[in-house]
Amino acid sequence: DVLPENICRELERQGAARADLAAVEAAVRPAEGLPDPVSRFLVVRDGTVEIDEVLPGPLAGPGVVRVDAAPDLTPLFRHRPDDFPYIVAEVSRDGGEIRLQRASGRRAEGEQQIEGETNHINKFPGGGWSQARWQRHTEVVWRRNTEQVAEQVDKAVAESGAQLVVLAGDIRARGLVEEQLSKAVQPL
Repeated sequence: DVLPENICRELERQGAARADLAAVEAAVRPAEGLPDPVSRFLVVRDGTVEIDEVLPGPLAGPGVVRVDAAPDLTPLFRHRPDDFPYIVAEVSRDGGEIRLQRASGRRAEGEQQIEGETNHINKFPGGGWSQARWQRHTEVVWRRNTEQVAEQVDKAVAESGAQLVVLAGDIRARGLVEEQLSKAVQPL
């Protein structure tokens, strides 16, 4: 509760502008939704918060409160040496959602929806002599839809350098996506 006041007092002592002090006071609040301990890296310029990173884990190195012409990013890099990108793919038989996330982040950095074919997506128990044909057709639709998801996961991994791929969602769709991923992505 006293942290914003203490930080603003130190920044004011160093000659920070009033607009910067107001921005810092508004930004420095308890980090909700993250377990203790957490640290915060904040950069303010001309009354605007340019960087506001809540970093899980205890502070790596000494705490720094400074007014300077250029920000010192060393504390941020020191705190996040193991930060890495990863992909979360929530898949179903009719498509999926792919998100790029970072190990230290709460929110997705990028998100993509894949909407596949929905016609004849469900198998049905009936159809007489043509039932086997309809069942195969449904499975072909599932395969095409999950192939689109696998292609986008491969592309997202290549573009982001992701080190982990998490597949979630429908169990059958997960299996289809996994077998259609490229050889380079499957181990991830």
